[in-house]
Amino acid sequence: MSLRSRLVAKEKLYLERQKRFNCAIHATNNILQESAFDQLRFDAICDELPQFGRWTSPYKSSVPYVGYYDASVVVTALMERGLELQQHDSRKPFDGSKLASDKFYGLIFNVRSRSKAAFVLRLFRLAQGRHWLCVVPVKSGPSSMTNSLATDTVQDAAESVLPEATSVATEASSQLVEARDTDRAMDLQPVEATTACAATPHDDDGWKAMQFAWLDSVRSKPTILTGLELVERVNELLRNDGSVYMASPVTPVA
Repeated sequence: MSLRSRLVAKEKLYLERQKRFNCAIHATNNILQESAFDQLRFDAICDELPQFGRWTSPYKSSVPYVGYYDASVVVTALMERGLELQQHDSRKPFDGSKLASDKFYGLIFNVRSRSKAAFVLRLFRLAQGRHWLCVVPVKSGPSSMTNSLATDTVQDAAESVLPEATSVATEASSQLVEARDTDRAMDLQPVEATTACAATPHDDDGWKAMQFAWLDSVRSKPTILTGLELVERVNELLRNDGSVYMASPVTPVA
């Protein structure tokens, strides 16, 4: 699949909202732009991976019905869909030219969660307490979407989990507050969806004008970033203990 055929129209972006602690599932589906996996399948993947003689799965929280899935589960799930993840060396700055590669499918991030629930789970070693989100390339051009960095509310997250238990809605709300706090700490300013020239993927600096959708399950709307803005944000995540993975189609074995 070429980069050009991968570009998603902004008005057709698929964004799953946060439910319970299943951000790994949401990020996986969001980068695929479809509802491809659910908790049953992710739990099955956990059982299929090596258990190393442990009584509880080392790939998810030991608390029943709580996600917090390990990177191994996300990697395995995407492999089922013909994608491989390559982790970026956090000791090096992210190179924006990778965004224009024909093999580029999207980015997926794993960042430290600052919610109270995550803190408790880490304290009692019940989960790593980290959050998953992703980025996909979109077609350049004007957009009427409102940027979510400035307009999301705690109620937005709560509305998406009304059928769930009150504690689940509270956690979704706390993760949204956490996301806004993280943006504030990292000095991430709201980014307006601007009209950018259609960049040619093979231009040396063409990636700077390309557009990408930042898809976070605790936000009600995507955030549109230029390639230059995305690289700045990715490098900020790397400086704040974040992990960055680049998704690309699996290379056929000769």
